[in-house]
Amino acid sequence: MPSALTWFDREGKELGAAGERGNYQYFDLSLSPDAARVATTRSSMKPSGNTQAIWQVDLVRGVSARFTFGPSPDASPVWSPDGSRIAYAGTRSGGTGIYQKPSNGALKEQVLLPSTPDLKVTDDWSRDGSYLLYARQDPTTKADLWVLPLAGDGTPSGAPAPFADTEFNENQGQFSPDAHWIAYASDESGRFEIYLKAFPAGSGSKTQVSQAGGMQPRWRRDGKELFYLSLDGNVMAVDIGQGSIFRAGLPKSLFHVPVERRGGILASFDWDVTPDGKRFLIDTNQASSRPVVVVLNWDTALKEK
Repeated sequence: MPSALTWFDREGKELGAAGERGNYQYFDLSLSPDAARVATTRSSMKPSGNTQAIWQVDLVRGVSARFTFGPSPDASPVWSPDGSRIAYAGTRSGGTGIYQKPSNGALKEQVLLPSTPDLKVTDDWSRDGSYLLYARQDPTTKADLWVLPLAGDGTPSGAPAPFADTEFNENQGQFSPDAHWIAYASDESGRFEIYLKAFPAGSGSKTQVSQAGGMQPRWRRDGKELFYLSLDGNVMAVDIGQGSIFRAGLPKSLFHVPVERRGGILASFDWDVTPDGKRFLIDTNQASSRPVVVVLNWDTALKEK
């Protein structure tokens, strides 16, 4: 089913479409730091060759431009904090690696992590530019979160290290704006919930933030609010206190939105939020975003005429 990029406000009012609509699906939304562009995986629904690549959508002019052009699929783009580069996962030589390119597409891609058989998904780039957060599939510990240290130019400055690698699935990690916490989804309770854990690992315990399930966390730019999607499709908001003692408020529902759920424990993000937390860009299913009216006993009504 084709999907569409749609803007919503905090009350769930549809503000309009973003970018072009066509016979393709969007995956993995990532707003640029200034929220003027979105990097996304776009997959054509035409069965011919490699149809999955990274695209950029100019949200001011409403035009799209392809960003990656390789013969193999690319996915899960994330922006560097200054917006000058985009990191993404790519299938190469029968495995998955992590790569980066200047966001203007001027240079060839650079390898951050070489291709290996385990599946990888890029999740986030810390605000200070020092770390790249990604998820990887492990045959023993399932989906795990790993951190790759980066130098000032975005190149690796050390070996990757695990952040959350229990026997449960941990994915969809997001650095807090000050990089002191990572919000992520885990199914350790039997269903996916949102947790906060201090970063770097070992410097504090984790805290469950969601109630009744949650996935795909997103931070407001000032770190005072955390958003996530409930399992029944509501955009949830949690107030975050950042004093000497960490505090998380009770989750509150902002609005319900038609989000097409996609399988896979390394699924990325179907939505993003502007830095001020006032507008939400969501990948909605074109068919599900319109109401369906069902008329019952229509034959009886015709007989009465």
